[in-house]
Amino acid sequence: MRLAALLGLIVLVSTRVALAQTNPVAAEALFDDARKLMEQGKYAEACPKLAESERLDPGVGTLLNLGECYDKNGQTARAWETFREAEALAGRNHETARATYAHKRVGELEKRVSRVSIVVPVEVRVTGLQVMSDGAFVSEPLWGVSVPIDAGTHVIEARAPGYVTWKSTFEASGKGVQIVTVPALERNPAVDTPPTQPQPRPVATTTTPAPVPAPVAPAPDVPVVGSGQKTAGIVVGVIGVVALGTGGVFGGLAMSKDSTARSAGCDANTCPDSNSLNASNDAQAFARVSTWSFILGGVALVGGVVLFLTAPKPAKVGWMPGALRGTF
Repeated sequence: MRLAALLGLIVLVSTRVALAQTNPVAAEALFDDARKLMEQGKYAEACPKLAESERLDPGVGTLLNLGECYDKNGQTARAWETFREAEALAGRNHETARATYAHKRVGELEKRVSRVSIVVPVEVRVTGLQVMSDGAFVSEPLWGVSVPIDAGTHVIEARAPGYVTWKSTFEASGKGVQIVTVPALERNPAVDTPPTQPQPRPVATTTTPAPVPAPVAPAPDVPVVGSGQKTAGIVVGVIGVVALGTGGVFGGLAMSKDSTARSAGCDANTCPDSNSLNASNDAQAFARVSTWSFILGGVALVGGVVLFLTAPKPAKVGWMPGALRGTF
């Protein structure tokens, strides 16, 4: 019963998340604005707009443009990461031409990307040690690992309770690996010797033992009347029906967007303009939401039917002892 109810909840949450985060109209407007800024060479303004467009309506085409924008803006590491994401998504969508192009760009950027390796020797790893890179937390598994980083000035910090924070600044030149070693932190003298407070002297008191309460007879067991399983079955079943309806709605939207893209000249790999590209991306996003809604809706509907049919019959209530006597 818990599993079926959880699956039903997942359907509703996933549907609400998809509706809340997907905004094809706003994404298309941001994409068009960003393309105009890139044509004017204003990459610092264009990249955030493309990133927001990708968040609102994910698609391979947007990722490819975002990767190019990052590269032109000197953010080589982000460009490398974005093209890798585009290659993976294009592979899942069977977009061979785009996957091949993204793979080529990953290889080109691999030769130019800067890397940093933050080394934290074992002897300096005190309790509560935290390492930060440009204000972002660096987890322990990443210590000593060569990580891609954009060219420019970067700040590495190390801090721990009771110690003075250590900072180091370095320049990423665009090639090779920059190794930054965290030294032993210095103790903070202000924390080492906390002020002592005078302790009050204990005062002798005479206490009277509290009276021991008389034992109370346990209340008589009351049989459980009926069962809420049928109600749960109905709720889960309704959730399943709603999810199936959601799948149908998104399926219709996917077919409509796909028809629009194909009529505009899109084929399996490319589209002639941004409008048809966005329509193609919309069709893929709606199709994924439709598929998962059908799957989860079917599971919830079957679970609800099973819960309803297997619910035990309510137990008959007769004479009951104790405080409930004469109630029924």
